[in-house]
Amino acid sequence: MYVGKSIATEAYRPLETYSLIALIYFALSLPIAQFVQWLERRQDAALAR
Repeated sequence: MYVGKSIATEAYRPLETYSLIALIYFALSLPIAQFVQWLERRQDAALAR
């Protein structure tokens, strides 16, 4: 976010900069969330045995 803020103030294009940051955040967090969900299901299945 700090680098994005610097770029946005330097280029005078905050909408594009923050939109790109949001897309990068989403692209990183979605696979991580799916992986954690998979781990939780696997753990629940192991505890049910």
